[in-house]
Amino acid sequence: MTSRNATANEHNLVYGESAHELLRALSKNRGQTTASGMVEIDLTLSSEEASPLIRALMRAEARLLLDEAAAFGPDTALRTPEERGCDAFVEIVTSLSNALG
Repeated sequence: MTSRNATANEHNLVYGESAHELLRALSKNRGQTTASGMVEIDLTLSSEEASPLIRALMRAEARLLLDEAAAFGPDTALRTPEERGCDAFVEIVTSLSNALG
């Protein structure tokens, strides 16, 4: 998956939200690796902290859904909503990293 760095501009916006606010929210994570090798991330945020992250996730998911619609064909494998949500999260983290250098 390629990063949509166009969502980060000179004002450090990532999917329409302040990169610094998103970083503040994401820095409150507790992650752990499960026995199967998957990573679980737990975020406990106030509504003020969560709002920018939720809006950015919604925009990233919408972008991914639009990309899927544009590429749809008879043999296209569609993502599940859970897969799209995870991919949106990765997209935000990647774009955030690019925005903040």
